[in-house]
Amino acid sequence: MSTSFADWVSTADAVRATAKKLEKHAALARYLGALDDSDLQIAARLFAGAPFPRRDERVLAVGWSALSDVLLE
Repeated sequence: MSTSFADWVSTADAVRATAKKLEKHAALARYLGALDDSDLQIAARLFAGAPFPRRDERVLAVGWSALSDVLLE
């Protein structure tokens, strides 16, 4: 991957921290503009909250409890 997951998280935090569409757009443009095509697809899906293609029937089934367990380790 051309950037780290920490960069993705920082971008997501920046988008969440503002209500201004232009600031959201700028943060996403900076991050997404630095990615190659394959990483761009993955990052865009994650930002959209849909990690799998629409035709894919898989689901993550990861809830807050599982995430908090991992974070607390």
